[in-house]
Amino acid sequence: MNRGFNQVTGLFSFAEKYIRNDFLILKGEKTQSSKLGRRQRMAKNNPFVCLKSLPENPHIILADDVYTTGATLHHAADTLKKAGAGIIESITLAR
Repeated sequence: MNRGFNQVTGLFSFAEKYIRNDFLILKGEKTQSSKLGRRQRMAKNNPFVCLKSLPENPHIILADDVYTTGATLHHAADTLKKAGAGIIESITLAR
């Protein structure tokens, strides 16, 4: 399935000048997780890579459209923490 609209970007368009989406990238192809169970999702390898250095000790808010198991946010936060992020918080649109 290929999505044509990014719900997170659409919802937070009012804050566009504050949004940075150039630090993380998915390595390889994103595999669909919707058919996997919680244990399988949490056991997946971290799909994120940090592309560049973060500003010193930044406060980061991760946004995701749907929270199912938290694996996506967990992996993204882990990658950013290892890259030097300070406080990491998250917001999701639906659970």
